[in-house]
Amino acid sequence: MYLFGSTIGATRFPLYYKDSAYHNLPRPYADFKPGSKARQYTDTKWFTTFVQDIESCVIYFLREMYHDKQKAKLTLFKIAQAKEMIPSNCRISNTFFNHMTFLGNLNDQSTSMIDMHKDEADVITALFHLGEPKCGGNTNYYSGSTKDDPGKLVYSTKFRHGRLQIGFFDNVLHSGDKWEGYRGGINFNLKKNVLKFFQDPNLAKYYYKYENDGFPTNNYVAI
Repeated sequence: MYLFGSTIGATRFPLYYKDSAYHNLPRPYADFKPGSKARQYTDTKWFTTFVQDIESCVIYFLREMYHDKQKAKLTLFKIAQAKEMIPSNCRISNTFFNHMTFLGNLNDQSTSMIDMHKDEADVITALFHLGEPKCGGNTNYYSGSTKDDPGKLVYSTKFRHGRLQIGFFDNVLHSGDKWEGYRGGINFNLKKNVLKFFQDPNLAKYYYKYENDGFPTNNYVAI
């Protein structure tokens, strides 16, 4: 698993100090900071075009295909907020996606699977699949709410190279079938906690101090 974009997960540094307490700052992953190899890759013209195409598919899905129009409208509003409020150094290829996960290894054959889970931290998710496994690799969706209470298998999407799955994976239990061979996937999403942070200008100012200071690591506290 390889992570790109930004996070606000637990860390020793960087931090910000507010209300007599220290808090975690949202930040680009260390390997995603400006000038890094990952940024050089994600900023290339072809990759930027690719991610922006995925973004366009998500927006089309919400505007034209999703059945719950009220939820679609709210999600489109959050997407617009993300592009306006989340700094570009915390987003993927200037899209609203602030997080990207690459799963699997296309360099060698492997046998693996993805356990049942929900992506509870995501506003919306787009899964793009790559590879040609010998067998398996389907995505399964369940009626239950937890791994211990999965309910029934309600739908299974067959693995196919280039297939894109879009949805609210924060409230749908899903898994990946065991597979053999070359298979990978790219998970594009917008994290709820990062968006929430930048929605508050009184918090966002701490991030911009961190960015203006050049994304320092050890012992950094924004005050």
